[in-house]
Amino acid sequence: MGTIQELQDTLSKRDEEIRNLQSVLQLKEAQIQQREEEIQQLRSHLDKFQSVFPFGGQPAAFPSLRRSTIREPRKVRAQGISAEPQDLQTLQDISHQKFNEYPKSDR
Repeated sequence: MGTIQELQDTLSKRDEEIRNLQSVLQLKEAQIQQREEEIQQLRSHLDKFQSVFPFGGQPAAFPSLRRSTIREPRKVRAQGISAEPQDLQTLQDISHQKFNEYPKSDR
């Protein structure tokens, strides 16, 4: 074993090494935080651009960004039903047909 002075020197060297490692750790944590903020900002930009450009039109340089190779519509639209006749014959039949008239006062 060593003398008390040798032990104190060893202890102070280790304390200094711990302080150095802690300062390096703080620096690395700050760098990680900065990169996480940059990643978040880039993801926000990516989401914005993906919402503007068509889904299937992603560049071939980034195949990992594609969710599927099948082009899907961005929105599914409901189909309406028209109350108008679809063909000329039906239209002619309706135009010659006489419908009952009811005055508003009879309601």
